[in-house]
Amino acid sequence: MNFKKIFALVSIILWLPLAVFASSDTIQIIDDTTLDDSPTTVTSSAVYIGYFSQPSVYILYDETDPDSAVSTAVSMQVSHDGSNWIDSSWYDFAGGSTFQTSETLSADANYVGWLEDQAHYPYIRVIALATGGDATNSTVINAYIAGNR
Repeated sequence: MNFKKIFALVSIILWLPLAVFASSDTIQIIDDTTLDDSPTTVTSSAVYIGYFSQPSVYILYDETDPDSAVSTAVSMQVSHDGSNWIDSSWYDFAGGSTFQTSETLSADANYVGWLEDQAHYPYIRVIALATGGDATNSTVINAYIAGNR
């Protein structure tokens, strides 16, 4: 065996455990929360995402009356310690390469956004603020954080 073959074999042996033990994980952070005239907002608890690579946020948004004027603005905040929060920017499919700081959902939808690895903070939370809701016109929010460990 020559040196190149030995090097290739050793490299494969050393890198194989990383591929084998990598796994994806999903954490529900907002669970079937109804927003109407009270409450109009929900803030998820702080979620530790320090072990995720390129964490993503999935929002499931359901209106009780899609013809109403109800809408919900979704934003994210990040933190180094889980206590002191700053507004976050993220990417989504609609915005392409443009950072988003808020996304307004106004019809039944699924929304996906993701944080850039280089701007990684160990804690995140999601905030949803509904407008135009009342006792008969409301929205139901579910939010998830997902990523690879």
